[in-house]
Amino acid sequence: MVEVTKPTGLRLQQLGSPTIAIETPAGPGTATLSTQVCTCRGPEHPHQHWFLTSPLFRSLTPGSTVSFCLLDDKVIVQLTD
Repeated sequence: MVEVTKPTGLRLQQLGSPTIAIETPAGPGTATLSTQVCTCRGPEHPHQHWFLTSPLFRSLTPGSTVSFCLLDDKVIVQLTD
């Protein structure tokens, strides 16, 4: 699972499907866009965190920094470390 920014999540949501084609250093596949309600800022400030989930992300080193590039309807995932 990779957390993405709210603007990125909203842009990916505009593709119209929670399942998104991805290309990663480990190869091509799909990822699922999801949100989780969070109160990490306190119960008076609930908000959403956005995530992409894919088995391909297991090949990433925990804590790695990645960049996302939307190309047509596919997300290109690149390591930036």
